[in-house]
Amino acid sequence: MPKGRHLKIETWTDDKFVTLSPLARLLFMGMWNYACDNGHVEDNALQLKMRILPMDNCDVQSLVEEMLLTGQIVRGQGYLKVLKLVEHQRIDLRYLTLCEWCAHDVNSDFKPSDKKGRPLSSHRAHAVNTAGAHPVHEDDGDGDGDGDGDGDGDIPSDRSATDAPTSLALVAEDPRPDVDRICTHLAEAIKDNGSKRPEIGKGWHDAARLMLDKDGRTEHEVIGAIDWCQRDEFWRANVMSMPTLRSKYDQLRLQAQRRPGGTDRNEKSRDLLDRAMQRAEAKEAAMTEDERRAIR
Repeated sequence: MPKGRHLKIETWTDDKFVTLSPLARLLFMGMWNYACDNGHVEDNALQLKMRILPMDNCDVQSLVEEMLLTGQIVRGQGYLKVLKLVEHQRIDLRYLTLCEWCAHDVNSDFKPSDKKGRPLSSHRAHAVNTAGAHPVHEDDGDGDGDGDGDGDGDIPSDRSATDAPTSLALVAEDPRPDVDRICTHLAEAIKDNGSKRPEIGKGWHDAARLMLDKDGRTEHEVIGAIDWCQRDEFWRANVMSMPTLRSKYDQLRLQAQRRPGGTDRNEKSRDLLDRAMQRAEAKEAAMTEDERRAIR
């Protein structure tokens, strides 16, 4: 789960930072968001490009080499580490995020025992997925939960659980068989493609429910979108969770229309995507202005 990070003013005139090319600087700052609190992020150029520089024509590996040469990052076994990240961020130990490499890095600043009790027993994640391909956290809920003081989901330490909004405390929902089927279908498809089967948490259930209830998709249409993207060489590496599937649904539809040929199953999934979009557009067009405001 990405985290909000602080950018200090002196960063712009730092001796090492100013020697980087413009895109290398942007990639460096983007890595802060996807690194755990010990500074680790997966050493995967494709994932870094898709998450930070998706529309830029650049060689991410060359940009990484720039940062390695300046000593702003180091390379470990399977990971890159942003050095001195801890010195430049205010880490809230209630929302400490660790990753699979923290236990193997002898220079890690934090370990699981450093995590402090949170003021609210909630479903928030306590470990970060540093690339998106292999989730290691308990849940990938929609909340920020990073404790970085930006006001997006943080609960000040001087507040008790009774002061917290009721909506945070009520995390249980009625079971939805259709939602469970959709989430399971995506998780199994990711596993079938050779990746670790992701954990299905509240964020997955919320995204699936919203696709059905708010976006106007049917269960059959969502299953069709999953089948298409998980058989596409590009999209199966980038749709690794239900929230991502929901946010990228329109792009999937456009890609399916743009690519000729394919298997009969892909053609069927493409038709499902087209009909789903037409149905959603018709539903939105029929709404009153009050109804539109109510769902925003």
